[in-house]
Amino acid sequence: MSFSVVDAVLQKSDVPVSTQLTSADHLVSKSQVATTSTTTATAEYAVEGWQKTWDVASAANYQGIPEKDRTWLKDHDEYGLFEAPKLYRSSDGGIKQRKLFKDKLLFTPPPLPTSLNGVIPHVFEFFHSSLFFWRPVGVLNAKIRCPNTNCSAPPESFLIKSGFGASARQVCSMSTYYTLLTERLKCPYCEKERLKEQPEESEDAASQQQQYIWLASSPKILMSLAQAIRNIFPAILCGKRAVDKSIVTLLGDRFNAISVAKVQRLIKQGHDEWYADRRGLYQTLLYSAHTAKGDQSSILAFAKKKGSYTPPLPQAPLPSVRVLRRAHLISETEKTDSYRASNLSVTGKILCIGGTRQVCASLYSFV
Repeated sequence: MSFSVVDAVLQKSDVPVSTQLTSADHLVSKSQVATTSTTTATAEYAVEGWQKTWDVASAANYQGIPEKDRTWLKDHDEYGLFEAPKLYRSSDGGIKQRKLFKDKLLFTPPPLPTSLNGVIPHVFEFFHSSLFFWRPVGVLNAKIRCPNTNCSAPPESFLIKSGFGASARQVCSMSTYYTLLTERLKCPYCEKERLKEQPEESEDAASQQQQYIWLASSPKILMSLAQAIRNIFPAILCGKRAVDKSIVTLLGDRFNAISVAKVQRLIKQGHDEWYADRRGLYQTLLYSAHTAKGDQSSILAFAKKKGSYTPPLPQAPLPSVRVLRRAHLISETEKTDSYRASNLSVTGKILCIGGTRQVCASLYSFV
């Protein structure tokens, strides 16, 4: 990477760039002090709604919030999930502080560090990703009826909030991955029916019990929403994996002969460019900090002497062709009602032969 090009980019940036550098030892000491103060401030208040399972990130199942995003999501007042700490009276009569979720759906990370203001930026600050919190009832105030056909709820009753989902999905977009959270919804009338049932040990009886809790991202809930609200949901869920709708839109472009393999190559190109930019900026600023002294000729000398060099984060793997094909089939299946309405016969109830062929061709175009 040419340092003249990087300097030109930093000079044209809207963010002010500081050109004053101190010694590397002074920067490292200040970085350690800042980390200690952040940990102490976090322990002074409680974050309500944060699930413990979100902290358990699994690379194999693409579940959990990555470690690089947990700090700013919890602690950052402007960009994070929570509002500023507020006082409340606990059950024991004491006055404590707590943080509540903001009424937002999309959370973008803090801007990239482009200067060294006395503290060496952590490697996580260069690889942050955004988060989408799907809350159709909590934020959008959507009126959702119970999906159960045998529900005894009156017509004016709707599903209510009941906590948040335990899993945090990693959604693949055109340039990087982002996190998807969702809320849980409950039907109080179905819950009463469930409690009336006698517990039985057989597995068949357990599978036939009345369901009263759903995730807001489940297909039954999404299909019961209005089309305008449903379009806000950004992803297609494929088991443990999730694909952004922008990718699925490309898969439906049959006029330009867009195949699944070609879309996967476009995704790889976008992810490689995003990762190369973040890694290049991190290594450029780190080199400038560690070569501030005149006796150091390269960053390797500092890494061998101090042992505090942190390599860039590894790049996340891309979804396979099979996952992309499945996401497209799920998306086309959700549009079956629209295809059926546009291809109805004269009777208005039965598909004509030509309309049936068009629906089947749309569903199996990528099989």
